[in-house]
Amino acid sequence: MKNNQVRLKRQIKGRYTYPRFLQINDEILLFSRLQSSKGVRNGHLVYRSSTDGFEAEKLAIKSKEGTLVYASAPKSSQDNSVYIQYSTHSYKENRLIGWSLIKLNPSDGKIVETCDLTDILPKKYFSNRPTGISIKGSEFLIGTAYMTKKSWILPSGNFNRVNDILLVKGSFNEMCNSAKVVHKGAAKTPYYHTSVAISDSFDWLYFDNDKYVSSSRYTGCFPKDGLMYPFFYKNELFYASLNAPYSIRNFSNSIYRCY
Repeated sequence: MKNNQVRLKRQIKGRYTYPRFLQINDEILLFSRLQSSKGVRNGHLVYRSSTDGFEAEKLAIKSKEGTLVYASAPKSSQDNSVYIQYSTHSYKENRLIGWSLIKLNPSDGKIVETCDLTDILPKKYFSNRPTGISIKGSEFLIGTAYMTKKSWILPSGNFNRVNDILLVKGSFNEMCNSAKVVHKGAAKTPYYHTSVAISDSFDWLYFDNDKYVSSSRYTGCFPKDGLMYPFFYKNELFYASLNAPYSIRNFSNSIYRCY
């Protein structure tokens, strides 16, 4: 960027959603979900690298026909591995199923380790949406929000359904066996599931309409209600707030930045 002007670096055509950047040393990875052409219902998690100008596309998580991958943001560890948690949306059942955490080698796209965390969810869960993820040393902290069928089938307006929140902590030394629940909560959903934000220092936060639930205390950061979609970047917290009733393709929001 020069003189406050932004220059187009590259245009990648396709049915892409949820783009996420991840920097590992001098390399920038671009993750996104690639949905197939019309008539085919699937959605894979793919990524590209700045090393070749984002030219070649690699497959991270492949979806089956009739499903698509709903992935969290990627996070890197000290050994430059990439960790991603995800569930799988079923078009037939209209819900997000399961909960998995993977370790990916970004150089060749191979999944080194997979942990199925579904057993941590209660048997009564119906739809699960993992969002928050962070890594500190040899530990990981992840967050998800799940709904029961009773809550899921209610009209998906703003803050009229309730979902349950889980935060799970573990060690990479025993990635699958070490995962333990460190927080349980409940919150009203902004539209669909609540988003959980986790910082690099393992501070965590999620919203319950006009309230925040967090491991830390914040003063003067939340002047309105209708709070949603928090995200930590370095030492700052970003989130959105409703200006008008929200739906997935019709919304008016404000974005806030808080130290």
